[in-house]
Amino acid sequence: MAEALKRMQQKAEEALTEHNYVVAFDILSKLYLQKKTARNNYLLVQALAGQGKYGEAFTVGQEFLTSYLTENARFSDLIHVAVCARKGMWVEKILVQIKAYLKPEESRLFYGRLAGEMENFYRTKQQEISALKRRFDYLAAVSPIEQRAIVKEAEQLQKGDFVEGACLAVKDPNVHPLVRSSLLNDLRCLDWADEIMYQPFIGKQISLVPGDLQALEETRLFKEYTVQIEDNTRSPQESQQLLNELTLKLMLLYPQFEVIYQQPEVWYHILLNDQESKNLDQRFQTLAGQLEASVLEMRPDQKR
Repeated sequence: MAEALKRMQQKAEEALTEHNYVVAFDILSKLYLQKKTARNNYLLVQALAGQGKYGEAFTVGQEFLTSYLTENARFSDLIHVAVCARKGMWVEKILVQIKAYLKPEESRLFYGRLAGEMENFYRTKQQEISALKRRFDYLAAVSPIEQRAIVKEAEQLQKGDFVEGACLAVKDPNVHPLVRSSLLNDLRCLDWADEIMYQPFIGKQISLVPGDLQALEETRLFKEYTVQIEDNTRSPQESQQLLNELTLKLMLLYPQFEVIYQQPEVWYHILLNDQESKNLDQRFQTLAGQLEASVLEMRPDQKR
């Protein structure tokens, strides 16, 4: 068995060397099912990328991301795949996460590869990119569902273009609150250190530095509510359903949690819009309804 797998790998590598990506993929897809290793993953990614199937290649590569991050040449190749899969912003965020561990020469290698790949990507898709930038800059002109789709498309933009569009969107009250908070989180993940204006769900615009913010999941409030949900539910499925709902509501209010910290138990019922919330003051009931309506705008085909 081991000898047969070794022969399969040799044939696959020969096919890759000869740029016969279809044959290589046929062998590697079978080999990978039997022996999922970092090397076979890398070879399979190359076979897919060689056929122009960058989206599939990127997805497969995620299965061994930790391994790629320990192999400079392989991670550099994954950057190429990611950019071609329209995931340039994913690379930017990963590099922010690992920058403290990079040697100067590694930083130059990865950022240099990213810059070169993005330059080539922009050059080959000029009209498409220009149209996307216009849609991103005027996000408020379309429906919330379309806004979310455009933001997802914007993951293929260069960092400067993405940040420019995001900074416009997060201060625009006509951009859906969940889209605004999602973009604010993107800026946080990019460790954006400039002060920006942000329109929160409640109140007037505020100024903040995205790079100074905590991730929602790292906040004390989120952790305490997670424990409370687990204690108050009877099954993991019910816990996850309530946690998903609470996460969306907290994202709407992110990053202004000061008022919630003052009355966490009251806000627990507001956020879940449960039966207990119907016994609260009218202003709290109104707020619970507004939060619920905002979430439902992103899933109009669903009813509570």
